[in-house]
Amino acid sequence: MSRNHLRSAKAPRRRRRWLEIVVGVMMIVFMALFVLSRLDRSGARTYFTATGTVQEARIVVDHTVDNEYGGQIHYRIEARVHYMVEGQEQDRWLTASEAMTERGLLVEELEPPPQTCLVYWVPRHPENARCRLK
Repeated sequence: MSRNHLRSAKAPRRRRRWLEIVVGVMMIVFMALFVLSRLDRSGARTYFTATGTVQEARIVVDHTVDNEYGGQIHYRIEARVHYMVEGQEQDRWLTASEAMTERGLLVEELEPPPQTCLVYWVPRHPENARCRLK
């Protein structure tokens, strides 16, 4: 065998080792970013709140789900609420529950009809307000 043949065999090994190191570091960085993105940051979120007067409440269809075995209807409660935001009166329909398939549970929540609710929204976004019935 010639010397040229022996030299050319060593070069790919060095390149491969660097490639393995780079790929390993990239995998560690991606895994760290994935873990950081999954951390629960819900405790850090603050809301502005106001007490609202419930004018009326209703159960509405939130969405439907169709599949090969049939379908599901998801309902939620909406309430027309009168409340104050930064000195201005608001009278709006707000989402007042999570969506669920059991309409009967929502009917029970509306008996007796609620009189007040806690209106809450993320700072600088009062247009996305929600209501927690009391």
